[in-house]
Amino acid sequence: MRLLASINTLKFIGKVIAQHIQQGKKLNYLEIGTKAGSVQVDLRTFDAPSVWQKFQTFAPPKALEEDAYTEMPAYQDWVKEKERLVKDVDKPYKIGYSFPIKMIMFLIWFVIITVGLTILVGLGIKSSMVWVFYGLLVVGAGLAFVESLITKVEMNSEKIKTVGLLGCKEMEWTQVNTITEGKRGLIFLGEDKKLTVFIPPLWHGKDREDMVKMLYAQIEHCEVNFVKQKAG
Repeated sequence: MRLLASINTLKFIGKVIAQHIQQGKKLNYLEIGTKAGSVQVDLRTFDAPSVWQKFQTFAPPKALEEDAYTEMPAYQDWVKEKERLVKDVDKPYKIGYSFPIKMIMFLIWFVIITVGLTILVGLGIKSSMVWVFYGLLVVGAGLAFVESLITKVEMNSEKIKTVGLLGCKEMEWTQVNTITEGKRGLIFLGEDKKLTVFIPPLWHGKDREDMVKMLYAQIEHCEVNFVKQKAG
């Protein structure tokens, strides 16, 4: 996916990239343009210093000022939206797992039951250990499917809350100092608290877009350190 943006500094580039990553969008290239010219950035091998060097060769001096990006209309619109979101304490935004994830969980459970049972009966397996293991596998897959159905994440400007098979867990934004994103999901970390939420690309529901904005607004407002873990 290509994103065409007219922006003034690399500081704002980082915000654009981070926002689209949070929305679950895959970006391969970012094209930065001014009246003086444009430069295409390959995000797959992003190197900020080299991009900045290239950008300085054609960007107007005023555009290179540290706070130049704050004058952009798009950024001013985001400032207003962020102010609204960080004050929104009334009705929390809610999301759950996407339909494809639920279907995958169901199919795994169904295959384990049907195929596993067919194989065990067909081979005439009578070992109690094998049947106990098979039973645990069926129960585990079934619980994973049910978990995908009932798990919900709620968020407003005061706290993040998860609801699942194991009950409810919540964490106030004032307690969050770091968020890491990896294979296990979004992990909200505080001095003595930890809360794990599945990653934004798996979010589903009518509040999804607003909740992504809320997440991004709170990261900025509370000055939360966001760390994206490398794959592998």
